[in-house]
Amino acid sequence: MESQEQDSRNMNYQRLISAGKINEDQEHKSRELLKDVQRVLKTIKSNLIHLQNI
Repeated sequence: MESQEQDSRNMNYQRLISAGKINEDQEHKSRELLKDVQRVLKTIKSNLIHLQNI
C-alpha cells in the first residue's frame, strides 16, 4: 500500500514526464547501468562467501 507521500511523488513524476522534463532515454540507460552494477556486486558477494567457506 502506497503512502500519500508516495502517491504525491508518483503524480509529480508523471507530470514531469508529460511536460517533457524527464529524459526518458537517459533514465533507461541509468537503470540498465544500475542493473549491471547490481549483477557485478552480487557476483562479488557470492565469490567472497565462497572464499570464506574454503
